[in-house]
Amino acid sequence: MKEHDNDVITNAVSGSGFRRTRSQAEPDWSVTESLILVNEVAAVEADCSVALSLYQQWNIIAENCAALDVPRSLPQCRRKWRALLAAYDGARGARGAMPPPGFDRELFEAIERVVRAREERGMVDPGSDDEDGNEARDATVEIGSKRKRQRSKSRCQVQKPKKFHEQRPEDSYEEGLEDDNLEDEYLKDFLESRPKLKGTAERPPKHLVMPPKSPGRVELNENHHIKRPKPIGTENITFNREENEETLTLKLQVLAVEIGTIASESAADYKGGVSQNLEDSHFDFTRCQGDKLIASLGNFFNTLKHLRDTPQECN
Repeated sequence: MKEHDNDVITNAVSGSGFRRTRSQAEPDWSVTESLILVNEVAAVEADCSVALSLYQQWNIIAENCAALDVPRSLPQCRRKWRALLAAYDGARGARGAMPPPGFDRELFEAIERVVRAREERGMVDPGSDDEDGNEARDATVEIGSKRKRQRSKSRCQVQKPKKFHEQRPEDSYEEGLEDDNLEDEYLKDFLESRPKLKGTAERPPKHLVMPPKSPGRVELNENHHIKRPKPIGTENITFNREENEETLTLKLQVLAVEIGTIASESAADYKGGVSQNLEDSHFDFTRCQGDKLIASLGNFFNTLKHLRDTPQECN
C-alpha cells in the first residue's frame, strides 16, 4: 500500500487560490514517486540548466519519470514539484533543517539538495515569478497533449507504411513541372524573336551569290570538236535549303503538339508495363512518360536553337 503525503501538499497548494475543474484534478503521488520526481529534477538541472530551456528541461523530467513507472504529464510534474518546494520552504522556515512530522525525511533531504545546488549555481526557482501564467499554460498543454495523443493513435490505426518507390512518381512529377517551365521559356523566346526572323528572311542571303566562273578544261573529242566547259550550277552550293525558317517553324509546332500529347497521357492509357501490381505499373508509366518528355524537349530545344542561328548563318 502506497504512502501519501497529501496532508502536506494540500496545505501548500490551498494557498495558491486556484480553482481546478474535474479534468485538472491532481493524481495521488506516493512518497516513492515524489522522490523519483525530485531526483530527476536534480539530475536534469545539473546537466541541462544552461543548455536547454525551462520547457525542454521539464519535458525531459516528465519523460524520465514515465520511464521509471511514474506516468505523469509535464504540467502534473511541474505542479507537484512546486507543491513539494512550497511545503519544504514552509517547513524550513518553521523548524529549520528538521523535517516536520508527516514529511518523509528522505524526500525532505532530496529537496534540500536541489535547493542547495540552485543556491550554489546562483539560481532561483525557475518560473516562480510567473506562477499564474504557468498554471494557465499547464492546463493548456495538458489538454493539448491529450488531443495530440488521440490524433496520433488514430493516425497509427489508419495509415500504412509506404513503400520507398512511391516517392519516385513525385520526383518525376517535379521534373515534369521543370520541363514544362523550360518549354514555356523556349516558346516565349521563339515568339519574341519571330518578327525579327521574318524581316531578315525576306532579304536574299548574301552567300548565295554565284561565284565567278573558273575556266573549264578544254577537251577534244574524236571529231576534234571542242567540248565547252559545263557551267557551275547551284547544286555545288553547300547550303541546306530544306532547313529554312518555314520548315523549322513547322517542326517546332509538331514537337509542341507531341509534348502536349505526352503530358496529357494518363496511367490508364499505358500498356507497356508487364507488372500486375498497380504501384509498379504507375511507376513504369511515370518513368516512360518522363523519358518521352525529355527526348521531345531535347528535340524542341535543338530545333529552336537551329532556328535562332539560321539568320546568323545567312548574314
